[in-house]
Amino acid sequence: MNFFALSLSLLSITSSALGYQAGMKDGFLNTHNRARGEHGVGGMYWDNNLAAGAQLWANRCQFAHSRGNYGENLAMGHRTASLAVQEWVNERSSYNYNYGDFSAATGHFTQVVWKGSTRLGCGARLCGRQWLYVCRYQSPGNFRGRFQANVFPRRGGAVYRRTNGTETVEYEHTEEEHADADGEWEDETAWVADEE
Repeated sequence: MNFFALSLSLLSITSSALGYQAGMKDGFLNTHNRARGEHGVGGMYWDNNLAAGAQLWANRCQFAHSRGNYGENLAMGHRTASLAVQEWVNERSSYNYNYGDFSAATGHFTQVVWKGSTRLGCGARLCGRQWLYVCRYQSPGNFRGRFQANVFPRRGGAVYRRTNGTETVEYEHTEEEHADADGEWEDETAWVADEE
């Protein structure tokens, strides 16, 4: 076996042991698209080039932003990709839709639901005992003066569909629509992702 083949084999073993795990792509994409549907914007498409760059950045195990021509969210310490993205989405409780501008307390959330961002790629790496998650967005979001045209309040009742040949994602009804007279939930948020 030559040196190049051995290097590739070791890289493959290392990346599978410490990096991206099965199901993470779905966790990243589905959690983003569920939140986007709740806020009235279309789903994102997975971008393998953004994902490769995000993975390379995550492999450094440094909790710091890169300086690229894309949006970028970082999280550390969550057990799953879905929980990392949900932490960003939870910032919506602090977002002021009337003010509509950037805030460090809500910047992850606004990037997740930014209408103009349509492509997503993420990477993950186990760094010591904690996972580092990196998601990149194209086109980037969080531009001053453009928030009210790209970040919308949570809503329900509508169905949002985006198809890219092999994947259809539908969003319908947020939890608020299913509350009964006592304020109890009759049903969880309905969300479907099916292959065509």
